Order: sequence, then C-alpha cells, then structure tokens
Amino acid sequence: MLTYLRFDVGALVREYRLLAAVRGHGLTPLSVLKRFYVDRFEAAPLLLLTLLTATLPGTPFHRRIALGVAALLATTAGTLLLLTNTQLQGLPLVAAVALLLIDQLSSRGEAENGASGRVPLLCFGLLAVGIPMALDGAGLAIAFGDKILHLHPGYRFQAPHLEALEFFNVPARRYWEVNDNGEPFVRYTEEGMALISGYARRGESVLGMGTSNPFSYGMLRPPARGGAVTITSTNVGVLVIPPKERLIGDVDLILVPTFSASDRDTIEMILNRYPEVLGSEYVRLAESQNWILYRRRR
Repeated sequence: MLTYLRFDVGALVREYRLLAAVRGHGLTPLSVLKRFYVDRFEAAPLLLLTLLTATLPGTPFHRRIALGVAALLATTAGTLLLLTNTQLQGLPLVAAVALLLIDQLSSRGEAENGASGRVPLLCFGLLAVGIPMALDGAGLAIAFGDKILHLHPGYRFQAPHLEALEFFNVPARRYWEVNDNGEPFVRYTEEGMALISGYARRGESVLGMGTSNPFSYGMLRPPARGGAVTITSTNVGVLVIPPKERLIGDVDLILVPTFSASDRDTIEMILNRYPEVLGSEYVRLAESQNWILYRRRR
C-alpha cells in the first residue's frame, strides 16, 4: 500500500480517518449482533470446544477461566474487526484460541484425569483447525497450478512498470461486478489512461472516481495533496459523507466512469451531495466511450 501511495504516509492516514468516520458511525449494538449471527458457523465450533474442554475433569479452575475469556475475546475482537475495516469475512484470532485448546487437550501432565474425554475433543479441535486450513491450502494449490499451467488467460497493462501485474476474470459475485476485474478492468483502465494522456498537462494529478484509482500510479503522475485514494462504500456512507476537500483534495483532473460497476451508487451519492463539483469547480474537458474527464477551473 505504501508503494502504491509512493510512500505518502499522510495519504495513508487520511484513508484511515475516512474509514474510521464511516465504519465507526455504523458500530451499533444491532450491527454487532448481526455480525455475530453472520459469523455463527465460524465462532460456534470454537465456543463449543472451549466449553467442553473447560468442563473436563482435572482442568484447573484458573485454566478454565482463562480459556473461556480467551474464546470470548477472540470472537468479540474478530467481530469488531470486521465491523471497523474493509475485510469481508474471517475471524483470525479464532485459530489462535483453537491452538490453545488443542495444547490443553494434548497436555501430558493433565492426561490422567478425563483422558477418555480428551481424545474425541482433541479430534474435534483438530478438525476445527484443519478444515479451514485444508480449504486455504487447496485454494493456494489451485492458484499455484494455474500460475504454472496457465489454465486461464491473463490480461496485462501496456506500461512497462505495470506489465508484471496480471489480471484474471472472476465471475460476478455479491461484493463486486464483472467489470471490476480481469479483461474489462484492464480495458477500461487503459481507455482512461489514453484519455488522460491525450488531454492532461505535465505534472497534473488525477482522481479516478471508481472502485480504485490506478491512474496516478499507473501513469507515474504525482498524487494530489489531500483527497481519498479510493472512493467506495467503506469510506463514504449515507449518514457520513466526508467534506469534499477530504474526498478530492486539490486534484487537477477528475475521471468519472460511465460504465456499470460496483460503488457507482457511492459516486452518485457524492455528486448529489456536492453538485457544484462537476460543472462549476471542474469543467468537462473530454470524454471517451466509458469515461468523462474534468479539469479544475482556473
């Protein structure tokens, strides 16, 4: 991320401020309960295993309390993590507590009491850890095989400093649309770069108002002072729309997409809140089939 931002620590801090404003506003007891419900199948095995392990004969009282507190803290912290950043799923601390439980179940010093009950619980714990690890391992193996065998076509940018990046088509899912990846992403981005190259002046900064803004880095242009690196639903919300100075800063050029993709409703939200930006503060400079380029009025 620091490389993408040209090691601009200030830009990174601004991104986190925008993120905190939007995500923090939606942190309510109801949202926490909803997130607990969504993650129930991931948290339930850990909580059940913790309960059964703590009730085994021979387990010291302080150890039972420690395991119970660790399990509750891991699930709670993981839920709060998912509610306050851009991560979609996953409770990373659950695995750490599962390893603690396995260590407790396999402890030789305490194996004399309740040994018959430890074996099935240990198997349960190994399954709770092993199943997601096996799924992740299978995914990595498939990706590694595809990297070597080239089972699916990849798409690259023309710029020499971007040619190492390879993009693949991913079927449209709940969280993104088909135009946000693979061949359409490369094609639309190249089109936007060509439009900028044809009309931009030397040293002008540019903001692409899409899911991502690859144009400053992709065209080796200086980033704007201030403004968001990306504009998505994670840093702009219906109830929390940051000031336009924190969204666009002093950027010279704004590239607005006209094609269908995710977070288009977020762009419309911003333009409805600040209608003076396009047409008043920024004037239309040029357009292509899928982009409209605006320049700051002097």
